[in-house]
Amino acid sequence: MVPACIWWTIWKERNQRCFEGKKSNIQKIKTYCYLFYFWCKQVVMDSTEIDWL
Repeated sequence: MVPACIWWTIWKERNQRCFEGKKSNIQKIKTYCYLFYFWCKQVVMDSTEIDWL
């Protein structure tokens, strides 16, 4: 899941730079990566709990 979070974050940053002309600093990019990771982790945990019911 970690590689997917990194790729997603890089992809989003690339799109912002190419299409919107915006650039984020490295700290903001890291924060987005962490947030996406924890969001994915929560979604996976929630879905496994539902499967057990």
